[in-house]
Amino acid sequence: MTLLSIIVPVFRVEAYIAKCISSILYSESFNEECELIVVDDGSPDKSMDIVDRLTDGFSNIKIIRQHNQGLSMARNAGMSQVCGEYIWFVDSDDWLPAGAIQKILREISASEKPDVINIDFVISDGTRSSVRNNAKPGEIYSGLEYLALSCVQNPAQYYVFRNEFLRSHRLKFEPNLTHEDALFTPTSLFFAASVVRLAQDCYVYNLREGSITTSGNKFRSAADMVIVVKKLVAFSRRHSTSWSDERVLSRYTAQAIGGVYFHWKGLTYFNRIEISKAFVGFSLIRPIFRSGKLKYLAALTHMLAYSTFKKGEL
Repeated sequence: MTLLSIIVPVFRVEAYIAKCISSILYSESFNEECELIVVDDGSPDKSMDIVDRLTDGFSNIKIIRQHNQGLSMARNAGMSQVCGEYIWFVDSDDWLPAGAIQKILREISASEKPDVINIDFVISDGTRSSVRNNAKPGEIYSGLEYLALSCVQNPAQYYVFRNEFLRSHRLKFEPNLTHEDALFTPTSLFFAASVVRLAQDCYVYNLREGSITTSGNKFRSAADMVIVVKKLVAFSRRHSTSWSDERVLSRYTAQAIGGVYFHWKGLTYFNRIEISKAFVGFSLIRPIFRSGKLKYLAALTHMLAYSTFKKGEL
């Protein structure tokens, strides 16, 4: 029986993929209870040559090859082929510390089959995230309770999802978004009946130059975060059945507005205008006030001020 399916999308990670794949394949218990699904997202370098060499001889490996469609579609492709009871998304430039898979398998076996397991992680430079997790290990929370307890980390790599939970709610990653996890994680947790925290380091996030989070097109990032904001608002309107539901989701909408502003500040004058105009006619005052995070109101006001500018104005 396969308990855990690990999905690794691959694109231009020739310098990092060997460490990632090796940390999975040579982990104790991998052969008995896990499978690895590698999705070649049209990688033009030698990344897949390395993967093919390392995985040769393993029977519990699946290789999916497709033309480049982005991280979201690569993850979705992997999800369509899993056999495991649980799914874990691992980025190909990160790696697993010793014992990570065993810790997760023990949590799966010892618990009441939660919809989501939230794992702890460490950054590759030895530092830790400053975002505090208030969830108590061993306790079972609903997804809404978990979202309300803390400012949850968005990266999907820090969560292990029950396969049937994802399937029953038809949860997939939004295609063509740079910051897809800012949408996927809060909306997925919203539906979860049970979430537990595994307060042990099971993941190493590789902070490196050239990754999506440390480089890339600021305009694309800002524009994609606008999409995330709008989809979170639409999601809340469809699914919130109480004031408390709306308030929880509003926190993540407000944070997404802050994400837009973070990238917006680095744009040229005319690109700022273009991003700001995307907010026109779309009311965001309510979610900001519902969230109680009024600092984002200043960010929104600053951006909207540019929406009235025209070419040639300063």
